[in-house]
Amino acid sequence: MSAQWTKSRSLVERIVVTGTLVLETPTHFGNGDSEGLLDMPLHLDALEGKALLTGSSLAGGLRGYLQRIDPILTKKLFGKVEGQQSDESLIIIDDAIGEPPQVELRDGVAIDPKTRTAEDKKKYDIQLLAAGTTFPLSFELLIRKDDNAQELLGLFALGLQALAQGEIRLGKRKRRGFGRCLVVGWSLQRFAMTTAQGMLNWLRF
Repeated sequence: MSAQWTKSRSLVERIVVTGTLVLETPTHFGNGDSEGLLDMPLHLDALEGKALLTGSSLAGGLRGYLQRIDPILTKKLFGKVEGQQSDESLIIIDDAIGEPPQVELRDGVAIDPKTRTAEDKKKYDIQLLAAGTTFPLSFELLIRKDDNAQELLGLFALGLQALAQGEIRLGKRKRRGFGRCLVVGWSLQRFAMTTAQGMLNWLRF
């Protein structure tokens, strides 16, 4: 079996899309760590302590939305793992580092799903990013030689449109009104990967 790195993806184009995500309501992007003074702390950049939105969180929201439109093509866009066979994602989504966070601290209680009442001794506190917090977003769509470029780009565009119209919520407690956001200021760059000049332009970008 040849090594994975020897298998060319035969890319013909890279499409880079950037924009600015704006939180419309308080939002929690957590790191899953419940140790310390807070039950649900925010995920912050380790170097500067700025607000952090991971690419995987954004990919999860985008994939969930597109899955309802075209599950087969969505699987092609985001890749899959089935047994010993795996396909790489055709979308690269960068982590987004925002501003120094303006933080809101709220209390909550766990609800018993059977009685719909508050569970005893199940109070928690959660950190939230304030509405108005922004993140610079960057997506990269890879088009291979044998791909149907129009089909992939069409579905990708539907996801970006949903983000622009605030149809995709992010973070935790979305059903309780948190995580509403939208994206403004879209910009698109296309780079041909079949020419030396196209590759150089992409590298410079």
